[in-house]
Amino acid sequence: MSYHDSNYHPELNDKYYSDLEDKGISVVNPLHEQRKRLTQLEEFLAEIAEETNDEKLKSKINDILK
Repeated sequence: MSYHDSNYHPELNDKYYSDLEDKGISVVNPLHEQRKRLTQLEEFLAEIAEETNDEKLKSKINDILK
């Protein structure tokens, strides 16, 4: 039996623990979630730069991604 057991703290019920499992490490460190989003945005911008014919837009995107 641990200090965090629901026998000592009734507010720590099964719903509390299941919520933590759904969120994972982002509960501990929201920077992980922000890093994931930033990576997705970088990939999206790189894809736009590849597909566009506008050289000015390509240049701006590549400057941002440097």
